[in-house]
Amino acid sequence: MSLASLRINSLYIVMHTKEVEFADIPGPLQWSMYLHLDGRTGGMRYRIECARGNSIANHGHTAAILKSIGLIGLIRIANLPDGLEIPNLVDSIMRGFDSQLNTLQLDSRTWTFRLLELLQQPLSGHTILVCNNLEALRQEAEAWGRSNVMDAENNIQPRPIHDSTHCRL
Repeated sequence: MSLASLRINSLYIVMHTKEVEFADIPGPLQWSMYLHLDGRTGGMRYRIECARGNSIANHGHTAAILKSIGLIGLIRIANLPDGLEIPNLVDSIMRGFDSQLNTLQLDSRTWTFRLLELLQQPLSGHTILVCNNLEALRQEAEAWGRSNVMDAENNIQPRPIHDSTHCRL
């Protein structure tokens, strides 16, 4: 599987395995987001890392999202409308909680779903995420992640890419 297999200008939930489970997070899943911009050069990865009660933002460009250690897979949740400003607006939303991570006590899952709530709101005349039931999306993503976690731990390739059944693509 290569970057060319991902849809350009699409938003994905990225699932990774994690070794340390937090009490309020069922299952060994680390949540993050990925905005795919180019079939050759990749896109923007958005994630937070939590350790010892503190969280930090770790965002950046990547051309290797499909090669990351512990990757379970990607779930496509949105296709961005055409327009040069849209990826920049999405980027600003994704970074919106960075200075408040520890104040808000966000873990990777709650951070992801706070962002998804914001992406459901109209943005420059467009709605990025068309998903009427975020709880159903959460359940779908967790079930999908758990069903693929052993393949990730055994490094079975290629890593799966799934289209959400709860989001309009």
